[in-house]
Amino acid sequence: MTITTGVSFLGQTNATADNLKSLQGDMDTLTRQLSTQKLNNTMAGLGPDTQLVLQLHADSDQLTAYNANIDSALSRINTMSSTLTEISNSVNSMTSTLEAQPGSGNYDMTTITTQAQQLLDYVVDLSNMNIAGRYLFAGTDSTNQPIPDKATLNANMQSQLTGWFNGSITTAQLISNTNGFSGTQLGYSASISGADDVTTHIDKNLDLSYGSVADRNGVQDAVRALSLLANLRNLAPGDVPTGANLDSVIANAVSMTQSAMQKMTDNQTLLSSKLDLVKNVEDTHSQTINTYAAILQKKEDADPATIITQLQSLQTQLQASYEATRMVNQLSLVNFLN
Repeated sequence: MTITTGVSFLGQTNATADNLKSLQGDMDTLTRQLSTQKLNNTMAGLGPDTQLVLQLHADSDQLTAYNANIDSALSRINTMSSTLTEISNSVNSMTSTLEAQPGSGNYDMTTITTQAQQLLDYVVDLSNMNIAGRYLFAGTDSTNQPIPDKATLNANMQSQLTGWFNGSITTAQLISNTNGFSGTQLGYSASISGADDVTTHIDKNLDLSYGSVADRNGVQDAVRALSLLANLRNLAPGDVPTGANLDSVIANAVSMTQSAMQKMTDNQTLLSSKLDLVKNVEDTHSQTINTYAAILQKKEDADPATIITQLQSLQTQLQASYEATRMVNQLSLVNFLN
């Protein structure tokens, strides 16, 4: 009869091996989290938070897109406002020059016409400002230059002044005709009259309509007055108009420049209100994005300091398990009997 002197520790060994596998799996997970600084490498790992995380990411992306629209609008509104200030200052300088003249038919016409022509060119250039392929003061007609035809503008104005100097039209008719010039007669594009303000989407249920279209923001009055003055000359022998008639024409030009400045001021006030609105909306979006980011950080991001502490604890457990496994594998009844 043979006596079996070996005792099986298979159950204990298997249990220890399973524990080691579990610890090693935890070690692999923590190592990956430390490397990626993310709690999970798939959305499925989020469990019941999956839908929430997906929604927060989608909402955050949408708000970021809204803010991109807002940033573009802010840039354009600020540029519009500053440009209108430049134009208004230019027109004001022309008004100051006219008001400083002695009147009664006596004008330094060389100074007036030279300044008017320079300012007219400047105002037209600013009105035709193009940013990234879009004309700033053309509204929704942004692919067409607002004032492409200064030649037509000057020709129409010269024709009226020629008639006035030779007596074909009266002073009242000159003022009425030039004040009644249409946009195209002033060199504006034919399509700008149908342009609307630009609209951009800045929130889920909010569209921002903004703009400063060059044929209705005071610029047209400025172009009208400056072109008249640029083509005007002093009275000469044989001219029908009197000094008093010339005073009336100059006074009408001053009235137009003042109207232009007032309309530009009104337009800037409107732009300023739009600016305040979009800034408030952008601030709200930014705060919401930050809130979403904080929630997502808790749901998705791993804390390196916490992971390192857990890794150190696991290393201790693994070392203990390896030692226990070694000792168990060395145990047998033979060792005790001997």
